[in-house]
Amino acid sequence: MKSRPELFILSIVSVAVVTSLLGFFVFKQSQADEPAVREADRRYSAQKQQAQSSLAKKPVADYKQEAQTEQQTTENTASTDTPGDITVYFSKNPDSENDPNAVYPVTRSAGDQSAVNVAINELIAGPNPSEKASGYYGGLLLDGQSSCGGQDFTLRIEGETAKLQFCRHHISYGSVQDTRELAQITNTLKQLGNITKVLVLNQDGNCLFDSTKLNTCM
Repeated sequence: MKSRPELFILSIVSVAVVTSLLGFFVFKQSQADEPAVREADRRYSAQKQQAQSSLAKKPVADYKQEAQTEQQTTENTASTDTPGDITVYFSKNPDSENDPNAVYPVTRSAGDQSAVNVAINELIAGPNPSEKASGYYGGLLLDGQSSCGGQDFTLRIEGETAKLQFCRHHISYGSVQDTRELAQITNTLKQLGNITKVLVLNQDGNCLFDSTKLNTCM
């Protein structure tokens, strides 16, 4: 039969072992749950370093007519910005008035922040004053309380699909403007990493720009 001191020491050792095992489990779980956004940032940086063409001067809609493969499209929309810079797409007068899917690139600096998160924040903010003077327009109007702890949006990347969900009520100015905003979001996210599909959802998890209310974007 063990004495009380021995039992006390065994209790301390047992608690230490259990604590170490729990700590190891939490550490491994956090590694397993690392957001896929980090991977998109890595691939985006690699693309930036390999890109050899200048910023596209023509709307993405024109490129899609000329380029038949994903590789060609990537080459046409890539930029030679230094790592840390990102490309954001906005509508522009007069082309976007005639074709709401026509969007044009502008450059923003992401610094050491997540490229995809900075890109969406810049889309929400819209063009800066000098860009507005040059005819660019855009920006997303969100209103009301956040359903995500104060954030404006959440972004998950699963494989080649980016799922953007807004945490505040999105104010729409009609189907034509919705088409412009969807084109801005889609083209901005598709040039980051290997994203080929973009889902834009409202607070309730339904397709944001789906006038049929049938969630056809899924």
